[in-house]
Amino acid sequence: MEAISDNIIQNKIIPSYHVLRLNHRITRDKRLTTHIALISRAFGVSSFFYTGEEDSNLEDSINEINSNWSNEKFILVQYWDDWVQNLKLLLNADVIFVHLTMYGEKIQDLQKQISDEYFVSKKNIIFIVGGAKVPDIVYKISKYNISVTNQPHSEAGALAVALDRIFPNAINSF
Repeated sequence: MEAISDNIIQNKIIPSYHVLRLNHRITRDKRLTTHIALISRAFGVSSFFYTGEEDSNLEDSINEINSNWSNEKFILVQYWDDWVQNLKLLLNADVIFVHLTMYGEKIQDLQKQISDEYFVSKKNIIFIVGGAKVPDIVYKISKYNISVTNQPHSEAGALAVALDRIFPNAINSF
């Protein structure tokens, strides 16, 4: 099993937030998953994890952007083969899971609570962005199942809206 970034499990002084993209499919999702990673990077996410099919081209693309556009916005990109085990380890490390879903509670009702919990508790957050069918375990372990709208929309758009609402100054900090 791949190692989980130490900054997630051990970092309580300066919390960070991360994105987990579920069920990446190389032929179908390469542009969408890349866009999700780019949005993550633009909003100051520390790590971008993905599951599904391992994609060295995706990783190379994001690492090249890191090199070309400044190391200050470096984002760790990591494939998780056994992602359920990694989530369980992180759950034991007291990480907050925020799952973006059309079937969740309105972000307008929870954005302040999530933001306050992040800054006050000094806990790390992982935003979970679905792909194909999202397994029930994601809904169960997530403290927050939030929706930016209950209408069909892009996972990339949902992530951008969520990050902007929860961390409104993130894009100004770079």
